[in-house]
Amino acid sequence: HDARFTVALSRASAVDVTVPFTVGGDVAAADYTAPNALQVEIPAGDLSALLSLPLLLDGAAEAAETLRVTLAAPISVAAGGGAVSLSATPADLSAEVSIAASATERHSLVFSRPVARRIDEGATTSFTVTRNGPALADGELIEVLWNAGTRGASNPAAAADFSGGTLPGGRLVFTASSGDARAFTVATASDNLNEAAETFFLELKVRSSVAQAHGGIGIGERATVIITDDDAVRVDPVLSAPRNLNEGGTVRVVISLAGAPRSADVILRPRIVGVGGAPVSAADFSDLRETIVLGPQVNNLRAVDVVTVTVDQIAEAQESFEVHFTAESAGEVTFPFGTGAGPYHINAAPVSTAAFAGVGEVTVSEGASADLPVPLSAANAAEVRVP
Repeated sequence: HDARFTVALSRASAVDVTVPFTVGGDVAAADYTAPNALQVEIPAGDLSALLSLPLLLDGAAEAAETLRVTLAAPISVAAGGGAVSLSATPADLSAEVSIAASATERHSLVFSRPVARRIDEGATTSFTVTRNGPALADGELIEVLWNAGTRGASNPAAAADFSGGTLPGGRLVFTASSGDARAFTVATASDNLNEAAETFFLELKVRSSVAQAHGGIGIGERATVIITDDDAVRVDPVLSAPRNLNEGGTVRVVISLAGAPRSADVILRPRIVGVGGAPVSAADFSDLRETIVLGPQVNNLRAVDVVTVTVDQIAEAQESFEVHFTAESAGEVTFPFGTGAGPYHINAAPVSTAAFAGVGEVTVSEGASADLPVPLSAANAAEVRVP
């Protein structure tokens, strides 16, 4: 870019006017291109002329610099042009611009991070910080401090979740000889505990001896890392005796839990399922448990009454069903041998019998009808015809 200034006359001159100037401020000769003669010419009849100084890229990462132009006494180059003098106001005789380093002259840091990275507990994950910009001179350095923090995490990781038992942190240093990419690693610990996924954040702060540090350095960013649990709890619903039930009987299932110790309850929700996908009637069952809560124990073997078979006073064939479960917990829960226990069988009700009830000898007149009641000993699930 150019630094541009306008040099103006209060009124036009009949001859060309040459106005000398000097360049000051804290710029160096390498920051701009000076003309062969430090002067600007205002043509006859014009009120102003443009003074333009090309600015140069010096390749240095530096703070903003000031370029100041100060006018000297004008020179009329033709006789009879009339006297041209400087303004009596000192502020009118100087003008300045501030020269900021270009984007290619600023140092910037790029932090390689996804929106959220998921790793298994016990794993190690790596991150890279890359420096862009001009080469660092001897003695210049950029220091990046990184640390793991948990403030604001919904389920924060603890010091025990990291190798060494402390929240990790460290520093990266960029120098003239260090290269432009620096990596660091974070090692997590395996704790053999069934638990929910835990979160921590990697936060970076930057310190620099480079004068233009504020121009491009500054990482107000952080990486989110989620530690996923790899210690599953194994649930095995086991068929419990008796497997053949009469109406009114209670269905009992033995729940076997194994695997890692737990940090929270395991909640099981049972449901009744027909064998082989056959339908089951809700009327055949009552008092189905909504939830079964198993506390945080290392291993567990528990017999649980799940549901009662309804007494319906209906003669019907044997019915079969299974009890299946879904599980909820802070950590991972698996069913290595399937989610169901069974089959259980509801024994067939006694067969209904038909017989005349309380009927001895009946006398009727010719042409009349005789009503003879034939009751069943128990209600039947289907229509009964008695020849």
